[in-house]
Amino acid sequence: MSIPIVLIYTNFGGFYLLLFLLPVFFGIYSFRETFATRVENKELSTLYALTQQISTSLELTRILEQMADQINEVLESRGTCVHLLEGSRILLSPKVTRGDVPNSLAREFKKGELPIGRLLEDKAPLCNPPGALDGFTILAVPLATDQEATGIITTIRDASQPYMKDHLEFLTIVASQASAYIQNARLFEETTRAHRELKETQGQLVQSSKMAAVGQLAAGIAHEIKNPLGAILNSAQLLEFSVSDADDVEAVKFIQEGVGRCRDIIDNLLRYSRQDFAPGEKLSLGAILADTVRLVEHSFTTDGIRIGMEVADLPPVLGNQSEMYQIFTNLLTNARDAISMKGRPGAIQVRGSLEGNLVLLEFSDDGAGIRPEDIPKVFDPFFTTKDIGKGVGLGLSIVAGIVKRMGGTISVRSAPGEGATFSLKIPVAPSRGV
Repeated sequence: MSIPIVLIYTNFGGFYLLLFLLPVFFGIYSFRETFATRVENKELSTLYALTQQISTSLELTRILEQMADQINEVLESRGTCVHLLEGSRILLSPKVTRGDVPNSLAREFKKGELPIGRLLEDKAPLCNPPGALDGFTILAVPLATDQEATGIITTIRDASQPYMKDHLEFLTIVASQASAYIQNARLFEETTRAHRELKETQGQLVQSSKMAAVGQLAAGIAHEIKNPLGAILNSAQLLEFSVSDADDVEAVKFIQEGVGRCRDIIDNLLRYSRQDFAPGEKLSLGAILADTVRLVEHSFTTDGIRIGMEVADLPPVLGNQSEMYQIFTNLLTNARDAISMKGRPGAIQVRGSLEGNLVLLEFSDDGAGIRPEDIPKVFDPFFTTKDIGKGVGLGLSIVAGIVKRMGGTISVRSAPGEGATFSLKIPVAPSRGV
């Protein structure tokens, strides 16, 4: 108080100056308090709105976009980016970018990589770090729960507008709310995906059961048809001796050839469907493969698909004959379907050779090929790239299981548009019988 008193008594003009400045000082103070209150109210309103949005939706991307927009508005930022840890737990991928975010920030960061990748290890926010991003000042806060870190929120301004302590506190509160929400949203997504896969699996199992029932019915019908075909064939053979006209003889022979072809198809079908073979009998893969090709060759040729075979004289293997028919039929059918996807005629090449004490069989096609990301999954149960109704994804899984039980291996080489080659390696049967 000494200064105003001196002003009053030593300088009469100073008294009026003081009277003038005091309202100005009080006005500035009042304005600052009012402005701070308005900012605080705005932040509280934003946090309330964010809480409402989180409680009414589990759409992760949409909520993160709204959150980033609100951060830009409250903190007057140029842009905000939300990075989330992906499945590898090593890469931070930009999930959401809002506003003017430079490419140097809206990219993937490895865990520990500057400027923001270190936050996951340090678990401490970044506020105006020097030189972190050219031309910008940064405010970054980790998204973390008690269990683990899930990502990072980063917001930016021009370098001439540094962030303040209040801004950091606001963004920390937002990150805390967002972390719990992200965890809940991901759990919801995983549960939804698991439920969807379960429903698909149930449907595929029902379809598989229907197919098995149809297969049994077809085997029964084939068995019933075989007897009438035998009678027709015998009658045609007798008829051959009672006709003399060359055209009639040719017609009778045509009947015999047709009936013989039907009989061979039915024999192969019955052999394929039988389940009474000992699991450890010696098998000739070349003979079984030839039978399988004869069974499917006509329908494949009708579709414009040619089957070529280069199979050496192979030693026997131990296995179940019915299961070997199943393996070969599945591989040939998959090759046909892959060629059909390209919408043009094609070819399947089957090669058989001896590789040490292993029989090597390769089924190659010039079909559509397999995408690199799908190759590790082709032998998984219920995985299929075919259209709905054209496959349930069990064929290759069953093949892999049978080959594994025989002590062998199956693998695939492929590239999109360049066909595929499935390779089977099956141990040769011991020289002594089982």
